[in-house]
Amino acid sequence: MTVEEKSLQRSTEVDAPLEQQVRAVRAVASAAKDVNDCRRLLDMLGLNPRPHVPTAPEPRAER
Repeated sequence: MTVEEKSLQRSTEVDAPLEQQVRAVRAVASAAKDVNDCRRLLDMLGLNPRPHVPTAPEPRAER
């Protein structure tokens, strides 16, 4: 997957209330066969496996 494709994928992530995202992630996890299946399904649905945690840390401020 190219950088552009990854960027596009992240820009199309589900923009739903946090509680709804958490419930969706749990539903997918409960239906998945294993960890890899869960990751693949979440990725296909554009869901962050840990919606309460930012996908990238904030850059440190320069002094």
